Amino acid sequence: MPAPAPAPVVSSPSDSPSSPKSSHKNSAQTMAFAPIAVVVSGLVALFL
Repeated sequence: MPAPAPAPVVSSPSDSPSSPKSSHKNSAQTMAFAPIAVVVSGLVALFL
């Protein structure tokens, strides 16, 4: 069950191979991964 979860996350960057060249797609990905980074940082803070 945990395998399909990361699948869409990995497919998103693979769909746009020119992501580093297009700043707009980079900003969109950053906005999408922002909440994930916040949650991860929160968990790390709890463990620390």
